[in-house]
Amino acid sequence: MSWRLPSPLQPAGKSTAAARQHHNGPLPASINVGTVSARAYGFQGQIDAAALEAAVVALVTDLPILAGRMEGLSSKNGSIRIAHSDQGALFTVARTAALSLAAMAPDTWPASGFTLSNSLIPFYMEGARMEGGRAIGMMQGKEPLLKVRLTQLRDGCILGITINHAMKDGVRWSNLMNHLAARYRQHGGGAAVVATDLICPVDRSVLSAAHVAEQLGVADDWEPPRSLMQPSLLDYLRGFQAVLADATGKKSLAFLHIPKEQLSSLKQLAAGVMAQLKAPYGFFGNAATTFYASVPPGEGHMDASPISAFQQLAGAIRRAALVFRDPATQLGHLREMEALGNADLPAFLAYVYGSRWTQVPCFTNYVPQQQAPDFGIGPPLYDRELTSPRLRNIAVIRAACAPYSEGLFVQLCLSPSQLDHLRGHPALAELLPQASWVGQEA
Repeated sequence: MSWRLPSPLQPAGKSTAAARQHHNGPLPASINVGTVSARAYGFQGQIDAAALEAAVVALVTDLPILAGRMEGLSSKNGSIRIAHSDQGALFTVARTAALSLAAMAPDTWPASGFTLSNSLIPFYMEGARMEGGRAIGMMQGKEPLLKVRLTQLRDGCILGITINHAMKDGVRWSNLMNHLAARYRQHGGGAAVVATDLICPVDRSVLSAAHVAEQLGVADDWEPPRSLMQPSLLDYLRGFQAVLADATGKKSLAFLHIPKEQLSSLKQLAAGVMAQLKAPYGFFGNAATTFYASVPPGEGHMDASPISAFQQLAGAIRRAALVFRDPATQLGHLREMEALGNADLPAFLAYVYGSRWTQVPCFTNYVPQQQAPDFGIGPPLYDRELTSPRLRNIAVIRAACAPYSEGLFVQLCLSPSQLDHLRGHPALAELLPQASWVGQEA
């Protein structure tokens, strides 16, 4: 495999005050600042490396925040800021005739024996330096926030994008890729750029608690409860144990394919609900939040019929979604998030692991099917998304891709014993008789 040495691609000209004004505030108080999001697209055609390089330069010129660096990790979790230093994004090109596009097919995705700090990122994605389950290199301003890798194979190519999760969430991947593809078509073939394909930065303060309180006509004089700012000693102990377990515990990554026909039968049992904070027009960044669903005591236990338990849980999710849509509830989530951002890091972790994590046995992250990026060489055959560190006890649900039939992939990051228990559980076979495990480790 031959490599072109990586080089930082800087914006064409210095960032202007107008470009900076929407991005010079502190990042939201969120675990996302320490998380890396990566996505790879496998094409049967070839992307031109020179045109892609020019497109990346145009991208960081349009969005100079992507060429900046975090100013470093302080004792306040919410005080990390982006410095518009124009230091650029990382761009690498690799070429090999020994590998085919099948090297990124879904059957290669399962993995085992990794930790959250050593996530075994595949060769066609750029990684990031991780410590304690966080992207410490990016948080300290020592690594680019955007990394692009083009891997040219004998029968196609793989375009891998790695970005700090605070820059965008899974739903907004298509916005970023449409912008890059539009600039690629412009520099590769002279195509005119359509304005709707480009991301227009907006003021992130519109998602602040103060802004929402103003819209609701209420005073934003909320004070965090004492328990939020001063976790107990037991909470600190739980936080320390959880961080240590995350950093050292061995995990397995597994994928379950649920065909479209099976999904139709599930919909007859219960209607699924996705809750997402409504974002302003043109907003690019994280706008999702968590809502809590619980089944009343004595209901929904798996010693009853799995189908009955599933229906009860679906009812609880619907009720939680209705509460979530209340603007006052959204305001409460934003206030809590901002209060945590002003706490020191030990208190932040202690509160999350001690007072919140104990209420949440698992997460579900649903990413709707998105428009494929148009680089002028046809749609991607494969489309893979990963985060690093890979969160435990979370199910990431997204559209399936070839060669599997239309439907969904459910990505699970569990301990080996948890995965074995799930695979052998009778409820799985009863609820999803047509589902199958993906890959060579199935």
